[in-house]
Amino acid sequence: SKIIMAKRGVVGEFIGDAIMAWWNVPIDLGQEHTAMALDAALCQQLRLQELRNIWEAKSLPEVRVRMGLVRGTVLAGNIGSSQRMKYGLVGDSVNLASRLEGLCKYYGVSIIIEQEAAFAPAVQSRFHLRLLDLVTVKGRTQATELYQLLAEKGDLPDEFDAEEDLQYFIGGFAEIHRLYRSKSFSACAEALKQYRQQFPQDTPSKMLLRRVETLLNEGLPADWDAVHKLVEK
Repeated sequence: SKIIMAKRGVVGEFIGDAIMAWWNVPIDLGQEHTAMALDAALCQQLRLQELRNIWEAKSLPEVRVRMGLVRGTVLAGNIGSSQRMKYGLVGDSVNLASRLEGLCKYYGVSIIIEQEAAFAPAVQSRFHLRLLDLVTVKGRTQATELYQLLAEKGDLPDEFDAEEDLQYFIGGFAEIHRLYRSKSFSACAEALKQYRQQFPQDTPSKMLLRRVETLLNEGLPADWDAVHKLVEK
């Protein structure tokens, strides 16, 4: 919570072991408030890594945190009854953020954002993002493009040996999705196999390869589109 507040966020609620936080209400923070939120998310993950190292030295359990971030319109204000009320947010964007947090486990990543956040002011210039998938989440019919927030530009995440590896991790998977969405499934499968030789532990590429191989083996359904329909939260 200290990091969130230092990055000008509002710690709205503690829900079980989760923190619900937001930016830009009640105080207008300007067009770059989404970049502030993403910065806070990365700083929290870095701080947690420091704590994991301390806890590991003490033989304590490993703790990891998943995060979902959405840029969107909400209803913000005092919500409740005449007996009790609180300042909070409601709306589709709040629900979607919760869905994205849950999808981190499904995709094996730490932070997922959607397309509005990915293309918000200052985000593309400041952060490394990887296109993850195009999906409809449970409870919504509108397609959502998912992105993995990796690091601030200029920082090389620990899992990469060189900047070239990071660029291939991002750019290579974007090209794979281009092939998939254009129905070039054979080329997509080959690109995925090459990609997975370098990143064998990567869950999103493993899942996409499974989808592509199913299409190659069983044929393309008449109603196929590139949107993956998720049936679980």
